[in-house]
Amino acid sequence: MDILLRVFSILPGNKHIVFMGYGELEKIIKEYEGKYSNIHFQPAVKPEQVILYTRSADVGLAVFKNACLSYYYSLPNKLFEYILSGIPLIVSDFPEMAKFVDDKLCGWKVIPEDGALYDLIANITLDDAQIKKMNVRKIMNNYEWGFEGNTLLSLYKKLINVE
Repeated sequence: MDILLRVFSILPGNKHIVFMGYGELEKIIKEYEGKYSNIHFQPAVKPEQVILYTRSADVGLAVFKNACLSYYYSLPNKLFEYILSGIPLIVSDFPEMAKFVDDKLCGWKVIPEDGALYDLIANITLDDAQIKKMNVRKIMNNYEWGFEGNTLLSLYKKLINVE
């Protein structure tokens, strides 16, 4: 989170970030919000409203430090939240996240360092985001419960030998 605050505090004012929710960093985020017109805090919303809010973004960020192997090899829920919201994503250049955005052409990968993240965000245009958004829309139905639920039910049926 600190990398995002540092980078957005020096990005041009037309590049905005919104932090949603609550937690131990809320106070720090609100301090940045008071200093920088492009950093915003949105209090937590009901779970069923999260995608409605997320859908209004141009790009979603799933940028994490390589703090442990779990982060390094993860496909975080946030990634799928962005896909279901229909927005492209910027992810840490870690194996699984990078493979996902490369295979699906649904976003950008970045080394989670201030300079690299700054350069990427500063140079993404709305046209770039629209192209990636079209790719997200092609795949988003593959990650909805209706599709995934059928896969899960099929596996359960195989386990109990019911067809």
